[in-house]
Amino acid sequence: MKNLVVAALSFAAVALGAAHAAPQPIVGGSTAVSLTSQASNALAGFGIAFAPINGSPGAPGVVLFDITGGVLDLTTLAGTIEHAGAGVSLTRNDQQAVASNLLIDTVAQQVFADVTFDSDITDAVAPVSIATNTAIFDFDLATFDLTQLGNLANPQLPLFLSAGLIALLDTQFDVQVPADFQFASAATAPEVANGVVPLPGALGLFALGAGVFGFAARRKAA
Repeated sequence: MKNLVVAALSFAAVALGAAHAAPQPIVGGSTAVSLTSQASNALAGFGIAFAPINGSPGAPGVVLFDITGGVLDLTTLAGTIEHAGAGVSLTRNDQQAVASNLLIDTVAQQVFADVTFDSDITDAVAPVSIATNTAIFDFDLATFDLTQLGNLANPQLPLFLSAGLIALLDTQFDVQVPADFQFASAATAPEVANGVVPLPGALGLFALGAGVFGFAARRKAA
């Protein structure tokens, strides 16, 4: 049976002295997300209900989303982590915004999604597509302790609302959200086939920043 190696992004293969390898296909794993208290309080104040789509309960306050595909370069940790069918919804009265098909891009350091809006979920009219493959969250690996990135029980990578999602909330729900608003925290542990498990001690040799990502994986258009 093919050995599946959990390639948590918290490890850096460069410490093994391995040559640069082709990106490896991701075959499974999970991503964990937890709302911040700031987001929970803001949503309650706006009268907006948050709900995960195709997520499962994890640790208290944590939602797990199955990783369905993507690619990951074990040397540079560059790639995309796909969650087909998974997403989140924001609902106020009969209005609902949905962000689905979540995708983590470690090069752009953003989370992308397909976004729709339904002005009346009680009627038979289909939701309107607002954008496809659009950034909804921003994150910064350069300021984060990578040893914590695979901790699904305690997500700690800050996810900030993107400028586009802030504009959507303003336009569709008429709410004012400040810039640099941390909506959630995340962790991710993708599984790759035929991978190499790098040593945790390699982190001291791993230089973070945009220049370290040699493989610019990008999501295919829907």
